[in-house]
Amino acid sequence: MATQTIHDNLYKDILFKGEQPGLQVGAVWRGKGLKDALVDEVSVYDKELSPIEVLQIAKPAEFKATLAKSKDQLSVQEKTILQETLPE
Repeated sequence: MATQTIHDNLYKDILFKGEQPGLQVGAVWRGKGLKDALVDEVSVYDKELSPIEVLQIAKPAEFKATLAKSKDQLSVQEKTILQETLPE
């Protein structure tokens, strides 16, 4: 599962002090953010997730189906994702 980071300049704490919100998602500093948008769920991790971890979180049924396949049934992409995850 490919991901693309559009804007990543994460170097400060996500918690603000004073009258500002506790966490801003989808907005550049002091920007208006996503007009009329709602955020349903947010997860924060202290590391970069591997492709297999992203698949497990975003598409749990597809993740379970991938793990249930025999080696011969795996697609090239599935093999690549699994090989990137395995320790050397």
